[in-house]
Amino acid sequence: MLEQKEYKGYFYLPETPDKRISGVLYFHPNEAIRLELFNDCISESEKQSSSFFRMHEIKTIFGVVKTENNAIEPVTISDC
Repeated sequence: MLEQKEYKGYFYLPETPDKRISGVLYFHPNEAIRLELFNDCISESEKQSSSFFRMHEIKTIFGVVKTENNAIEPVTISDC
């Protein structure tokens, strides 16, 4: 049986790997995966551009998370 999990880590877009944002990746069986970011990854000037802020344009998010065993593991979230 799959269990509910939370993974803390850093996440970034493929085109901006130097802009890593801290957050938590939530996994709940039978629900969609949810990513909560803690600080703003989009600058004020980028927010002014409506084409940048359309969530359907984000196809993939990369990250590194800490597991229950304190191991650091890469993650890829696709079809965002």
